[in-house]
Amino acid sequence: MDIQVEKQRSGPCEYELTVTVPATVMTERVTVALDELARKANLPGFRPGRVPRKVIAQKFGESVTSEAVSETLQEAYRDAFDQSELNAVSPGEMTDVQYEQGNPLTFKVKIEIAPEFELPNLSEVSVELLEPSVEEEDIAEALDGLRESHAILTPLEGPADRDCVVTADLQELDKTGVAIVGRVRRDLELDLSRVNLGDDFTGKIVGLSAGQSAMVELPGSGGKQAETPNRFQVTVKNVRRKELPALDDDFARTVNSRLSGLDDLREDLQKYLGARAAYQARERMFRTVVDVLLRKVDFPVPPRMLDAYLDRLLEEGRGERKEAPDTEEIKRFKEEYRAQAVWNLRWYLLRKRIITDRGVEVTDEEYAAEIERLARMDNRSVGDFKKRLTEEQADHIREDILERKVLALIQSEIQTIPQPVSLAEFEGRTPGRVVTA
Repeated sequence: MDIQVEKQRSGPCEYELTVTVPATVMTERVTVALDELARKANLPGFRPGRVPRKVIAQKFGESVTSEAVSETLQEAYRDAFDQSELNAVSPGEMTDVQYEQGNPLTFKVKIEIAPEFELPNLSEVSVELLEPSVEEEDIAEALDGLRESHAILTPLEGPADRDCVVTADLQELDKTGVAIVGRVRRDLELDLSRVNLGDDFTGKIVGLSAGQSAMVELPGSGGKQAETPNRFQVTVKNVRRKELPALDDDFARTVNSRLSGLDDLREDLQKYLGARAAYQARERMFRTVVDVLLRKVDFPVPPRMLDAYLDRLLEEGRGERKEAPDTEEIKRFKEEYRAQAVWNLRWYLLRKRIITDRGVEVTDEEYAAEIERLARMDNRSVGDFKKRLTEEQADHIREDILERKVLALIQSEIQTIPQPVSLAEFEGRTPGRVVTA
């Protein structure tokens, strides 16, 4: 389309385009639309398709013009965006649309772009990389967890003891002991050997049989409420005795039929715990590195980009909820998640800049290898996996590969200081400490 586009910087992350569609173009489009309508019109007093264009213009001119303007705006917006050669980070905002018959159509478009900044020097960043070691105690704890998950529960007619699992309803009470309507949790599974709600709670449940109740107190949820315990009535619905399987070769084969015995299971757990901890340690380190890099470069997040991101988070958070959130709910949600959204978008913009400046890309071979890995994890053939893959899912896979390559590039250039720790210490620690930033 023959249009004129003027581009002007209007902010740190924004350009304003002033777009003009010549009057001749608009006149021709309206005329063509009226002629087309005249050929199809069927009005009383006229033969079909023979209604004079003057009559059509008088009767339908306003609506035809409005439709022509609407269609032209969409086309002109796309062409103006292409001509501007701007790398937009959010949908453009169209304003000041003006058109009178016989005159040009004009409008403005505000386009947000990525902020300008210099990439930080990665070699100046030094962080700890924790190296968790798996001890015998960690393997023993993992074995205990497996035994718990394979426990046999046998119905018990009598009262519960500390080796039982009870199913119970938990009804909240007010200060006078009256049940609060709507504040009940039903069919809770309470393992009395593991539940961590205090000796008072467990002590009052022990000794109860199915159909019996007890009054218990639990700490408040936080702040001043934590100082005032909440009162509940616990009603036991059934009691089952828990029996843990013996820790032997048969148990190991129950957990994994490919294992020959208990020694293999221990070795398997050590590898699994070590690999999981190493992955988590690397993730923590990268979170710390990204924090450091974002502190080194000061750039804003374009406002409409942030709003659009928060809107997507809100929509995803709704799930299957049919009713739309009210204004206050939206406000609270955006306030709660704004800081994290800003962090995510700043990292996205920084990562994108690294990808562009360093020429990071996903090769066909890397994509094919990832598809093969994912198909194998899903117990499917590569062909079947690719058949079920949507375009959006394929894009996500490429983005994941890009993310890993960027992080690998960062790790190759920063300085990492290995720090051996026990697995128990690692699982109680905060993200890696910055040594030099």
